[in-house]
Amino acid sequence: MADSKENKEKVPGIEIEKARAILITEQPFFACLLQACKFSWDERVKTAGVRVNSSGQVELVVSRKFWDGLDGYEGVGLLMHEMLHILNEHLVRGSDYNFRIANLAMDIAINQYIPKGWLPKGALLPEMKNPDGSMLWKFEPKKAFEVYYVELLKIKEQLENEKNGKNGNGNGSGKP
Repeated sequence: MADSKENKEKVPGIEIEKARAILITEQPFFACLLQACKFSWDERVKTAGVRVNSSGQVELVVSRKFWDGLDGYEGVGLLMHEMLHILNEHLVRGSDYNFRIANLAMDIAINQYIPKGWLPKGALLPEMKNPDGSMLWKFEPKKAFEVYYVELLKIKEQLENEKNGKNGNGNGSGKP
């Protein structure tokens, strides 16, 4: 079943309602969870996220600009991704952790359960390569985010240097 989803034809940006309809037919469990969430567009978020709003309701917030840059199945994957954050209790786990590293670890933990054809380019997975093909990291698959968090802390300096365009020796290549 995953193979058919991975090979879906690309669908240029679709409306949220169409993505929800696809989720209902292909991943009904996640669609039911999505129905319980309040939804809003919010350009203050860079991509998308789930949060508990001031009324105590779980809310899915999505940047319209980000959404419009996704193809249809990537949009469906985004909805599934956010529901996996809820299912894995990522709204309450790791509150004492470095937020940026924890968020990366949480994404690694959940993205591996989303069909590859539904993930946008560059989605974080247990095995990631640099643009030049060299290995950035290779973690054991199907682990809790806390496992990935510890592994990411080990390479935190490398990640920060790459974010800043440095490799630690000042040449900016991003290679360790």
